[in-house]
Amino acid sequence: MRLSAAVALVGLAATSMFAGVRAESDVLELGVKNFAETVKAKELILVEFFAPWCGHCKALAPEYEIAATQLKEQGIPIAKVDCTVETDLCQEQGVSGYPTLKVF
Repeated sequence: MRLSAAVALVGLAATSMFAGVRAESDVLELGVKNFAETVKAKELILVEFFAPWCGHCKALAPEYEIAATQLKEQGIPIAKVDCTVETDLCQEQGVSGYPTLKVF
């Protein structure tokens, strides 16, 4: 994948032109049971590895939701993994700080 596409995905996830509140989330929740098959099935996916207590993760969450809605329309999924629950998966992915954003 081109670096510019990865940078664009991260930038879109981190910033937004508008704000809104949605009852339903477009962010996929991944865990050890569905991570490998979900990532493998997608041509492009952005995954946030987070901890619920992390201030940076809390600040990113509303913008990440907006990005997920915008990118869903283009067929690009946005997902997250709770590293306080999925500790082995996060360690396997080399996560050492929060939030960690990875493009697959």
